[in-house]
Amino acid sequence: MKKIMKLVLGFVAAIFIIIAVFWGSFVYVSDYKITKADTSVSPNGTYELVLQAVGEADFPFGPASGRLVLYEGKSRISKADFELWDDGGSIRSSIWEVTWHEDCVEVLLSGDEQFDEQMILYFDGKKERKQLTDEEHVNESGVANSQTESSQNTNFVKYSGFWSYGGKTHEQILAEGGIELSCTITGDNQFSGTLFSQQEITERFATIEGISGTIEQAELYFDYTDDEWGNSGTLHIQFLSDSIYIEVLNDKNAAHGSDYGISGAFELIREKEDVVIYHTPI
Repeated sequence: MKKIMKLVLGFVAAIFIIIAVFWGSFVYVSDYKITKADTSVSPNGTYELVLQAVGEADFPFGPASGRLVLYEGKSRISKADFELWDDGGSIRSSIWEVTWHEDCVEVLLSGDEQFDEQMILYFDGKKERKQLTDEEHVNESGVANSQTESSQNTNFVKYSGFWSYGGKTHEQILAEGGIELSCTITGDNQFSGTLFSQQEITERFATIEGISGTIEQAELYFDYTDDEWGNSGTLHIQFLSDSIYIEVLNDKNAAHGSDYGISGAFELIREKEDVVIYHTPI
């Protein structure tokens, strides 16, 4: 009887292992597998830009995750992640248009369910991105530029509120870790806000308070000197059609300080519900 039970338990365990392996493979292919979709080489042959698909588009008509990676020879200069809304279409060569310049490469990403998105990767590692509207066009240099008074006077009050990575609520961020932006924008596009980040495991948090300035051409630059860990840098905040993209430029770690703080780049979407935020730890 014991032998039969052992055989049954062994069989059940084997079934669970097989299911786990197949499920793991499915998740890897769906969400994480990196596939090269296309490449473009600069006219002088020095630089190469690679278009990658990250996983597969969400079924049935969700966005597809993609990535741009810029190389000089075999050395990677920078990378930029993006999401493509194209009726469930995959990341492929037809969704991008590449233009090489003396100091950068410009990429125009197109999807049926979104405005065209312009991404500029400079050869010194800097990056810019912008959501283009029908009122914007490309100037003689090939870089998109708004020329109409209406686009220059766009009102950004609608972006007031709470934004986070993945749309997490503040309570979820405190429990699971994450990053969020709380902001208020007046009718003349005066911005004021706070950027907050918390680690899941250590529960350490970093905060950049007093972010302020005037939004111009759908973007804002703000220099900060402390993120609660003594680190400094420049926030480059860009207001896209349904998200806010933030990139930390020129970040410098505090001397003899912790390597923790706010750094990198991230795209935030509106939180599932607005909450009152208290950043002072208990």
